[in-house]
Amino acid sequence: MRRTQIVFAGLVLAWLCTAGPARAEFAAGFEAFRGRDYPTAAAELAPAATAGDAGAAILMALIAANGYGAAADPAGAVHWLELAAAAGDVPARAMAGSLLGIRRNVTMEFAAALALVAPRSQAGDAHARYLLGWMTANGLGVPRDEAAAASLYRSAADLGDAEAQNRLAAQYLTGGAIAQDEAQAAAWFTKAATQGHAGAQAALAYLYAAGRGVTRDDAVAAKWARAAGEQGLAEGQFFLAGLYASGRGVAEDQGAAFSWFYRAAQQGYGPAQFKLAEMYADGGAVPQDYEEAWFWLFRGAIASAGVVFNIEALRDRIEAHLDPAREAAVETRALQWVPAVPKR
Repeated sequence: MRRTQIVFAGLVLAWLCTAGPARAEFAAGFEAFRGRDYPTAAAELAPAATAGDAGAAILMALIAANGYGAAADPAGAVHWLELAAAAGDVPARAMAGSLLGIRRNVTMEFAAALALVAPRSQAGDAHARYLLGWMTANGLGVPRDEAAAASLYRSAADLGDAEAQNRLAAQYLTGGAIAQDEAQAAAWFTKAATQGHAGAQAALAYLYAAGRGVTRDDAVAAKWARAAGEQGLAEGQFFLAGLYASGRGVAEDQGAAFSWFYRAAQQGYGPAQFKLAEMYADGGAVPQDYEEAWFWLFRGAIASAGVVFNIEALRDRIEAHLDPAREAAVETRALQWVPAVPKR
């Protein structure tokens, strides 16, 4: 999903950089989108998109593709992209053409997958049962049924599948298909984390730091964040960096904080990139360097398109130390930068 987010965010940025004056309905929808009020954004943007506003259609595609405010809707994302393409948006036209081909084949592909997965699930294959649950939750090859998916996740989790345990834990944490139960969430995250599931390890770090479903214990939070971070999970690296920066669960160490923020930022993780920008602007843990600060601020803005961060003050503080030529040179370098693939 992360790749989809970046691709669709790129379309949004491309449109915003080339659009003319926004109409009132688009402006209202865009402001709601920036404020993460996705139901209001969709209500404002959908009529404009249907009437032929390419920018509104692209934002609707982003909402549908990433499940902002509701379940992800890939078919809906294609619909909105097709409207943007019909309105003349060139990037959307290219993307819509690609997705249309996928949509034409997806029914056949998932039917074939179901024919392989279902018998293995019935035979007691834990991971096949998890996959069947995932397909059921997303309506892929079978009718969408979240309650049935939760039952399949639970069965696969009981059989020891780490992915199912992690997914079941997430359902207990958020509620919905099953009743919210943070203690159960922590218990199932622990089972998955003990098997080496990096996402579950990062989730446990958060639960122990927040005291949700478990007694708050910053040292245990740091242990699980480190486990996830050492597996290359950016979220775990970022969380551990924050613990080092604040001295929670570990001795305060700004150098270690920078190192872990840097590892996450190198993977393209926007929040970590913003933290590097702040640290380079402040100096201390690293020598003050406004060009590096601008580089990471620029990269963070790209990685975090569609997510609201309050970076205006930091941006203004850095920009005051750079002339336009230096800014442009740094931005050129930032646009050529490619995230690193972590070793796991």
